[in-house]
Amino acid sequence: MKKTKLILLALGVSLLLLLAACGGGGTSPGGSPPQGGTGTQGTNTTPGTGTTPGSSTAEVPAGGPSYGGLLRVIVGGDISQPFGLPWEMALRTMDLLTPYGETLLLETMTGELLPWLAESYEVDLDNMEIRFKLKENVYFTDGSQFNAEVLAWQSILAVETRAMNQAVVGCEVRGEFEVAMILGNYVNTVMTHFSSHVTTNVSKENFDKNGATYAMENPIGTGPFVLKERIPGAMVSFSRNDSYWVEGKPYLDEVEYIGMTDVMTQNAAMETTGVEGVDVLRTGIGEQGALLSSFSHLKSKSYPSGNMVLAPDSNNPDSPLSLFLVRQAISLAIDREGITEARGFGMWRPSYQIFPEGFKGYLPELHPDAFPDPFDPAKAKELLAEAGYPNGFSTVLNVPSSVDREAAVAIQNMLSNIGIQCEMVFPEAGAATEMRLGGWEGLLAQTMAAMTMTSSIIRLQLDPYNEYLPSAWRPIEEMEPVYDASRATPIPEDDLMKQLQRFFVDNLVVIPIYAVNSKAFERVNVHDTGFGVLNNSTTIWAPWDAWKE
Repeated sequence: MKKTKLILLALGVSLLLLLAACGGGGTSPGGSPPQGGTGTQGTNTTPGTGTTPGSSTAEVPAGGPSYGGLLRVIVGGDISQPFGLPWEMALRTMDLLTPYGETLLLETMTGELLPWLAESYEVDLDNMEIRFKLKENVYFTDGSQFNAEVLAWQSILAVETRAMNQAVVGCEVRGEFEVAMILGNYVNTVMTHFSSHVTTNVSKENFDKNGATYAMENPIGTGPFVLKERIPGAMVSFSRNDSYWVEGKPYLDEVEYIGMTDVMTQNAAMETTGVEGVDVLRTGIGEQGALLSSFSHLKSKSYPSGNMVLAPDSNNPDSPLSLFLVRQAISLAIDREGITEARGFGMWRPSYQIFPEGFKGYLPELHPDAFPDPFDPAKAKELLAEAGYPNGFSTVLNVPSSVDREAAVAIQNMLSNIGIQCEMVFPEAGAATEMRLGGWEGLLAQTMAAMTMTSSIIRLQLDPYNEYLPSAWRPIEEMEPVYDASRATPIPEDDLMKQLQRFFVDNLVVIPIYAVNSKAFERVNVHDTGFGVLNNSTTIWAPWDAWKE
């Protein structure tokens, strides 16, 4: 049998991402295969020169990039935890890794995978391995070299801690700058994994010399910036890496992350035009987006960020939410159109599914323009009575800071109208993360993030090694055959992804409420950040390219 090999040729550092990949190429998310990630369907393409992540010729002044300055970025999640060992961070806030750490590949919002610390890669399905050739002149900020030994060391640790994609069972050194990731089986989510935060590369020398605890608190990477100061929960700053392996970069002197969960405080920081002002904020809150859009000193990029859902504790057989009729009643009780009209400010649409529009597996028959509004409180009451709760019941509605509170209050009132009384709890970022990982009581308002590889959205819910949203029941036995088939194809296939989504929709594993198109707001003197261009969560950006006038 002819050997199946998928090869991505070496690309120069200076021509990282093509303009089309940044939104001008007409490619919908999930609509084209990742480079090197397909068999017979894939082709190798070379990006055009002269563009970098986030660049737009219309916004760049005639003088071009300039050196110096501080870029301040608001983070709405928990930034209190140390972040020096990516494989130990599970699904916690990983924004802080990007300035100091880098991955083998980069993924664009359109699903393209391009080399970064890897010079090229080759997927050999007959031998069940992925071979990476590494760039040879890359050094960590402690002076040690990034090579095959370091990558293999870290990859094996990631496999052992189950941070690595479960298709990868080992890693072998094949040369000073060549490694092979050994596959136990092939799944089509494996390549995008090498662009994710959990595969951020860190210094083995730092770990060996100083120990895991020190390395966790004092991250050492290959990136354009080095850790300068950390005030847990409040601020983390990075200073320029003068020995960065990309010649002439970075442009900025410093990057500073500001931990800020209160929306009014965020707005005030973005409105301020003096030295105390903040440069970048990403938000999916409609009212906040509308306010920031009115500021003439800000510009924005829009991108699909996912669907806000109510995740029930249906895995608890003693919970009323374990009953399908109850979940159906909740869905019928919520006026999605009313919520999006009142609180979305053009950034939200009613949602009846978990995949964003334009992504693989999206069900067009459930598009809000095609699907009749199911809002029916009277029918909801009938279903509650049929389920054994004619007078309703009491539960908890957990609302993290990332979810619009006014929308949550509206949901609380709508559920009260059918007899479901919700005590509202507002967990801070860290507590909300623990709920998503460890479980909760009642309902958890949660954004299911948009991912170009929509099979990754499903993986977070079904992978037997994942503990994401563990309190929500999943019909795993029914879904596993289709789930396994969906991951075995060279790229996710639309029909299989639709079948998987149908399981979620028909069983109301989670209850979709509204789809969010978030915005990355930046000051008009900020350029080429890559926010809203690289990676769907937009926590991975392009600090090496970012600059300020």
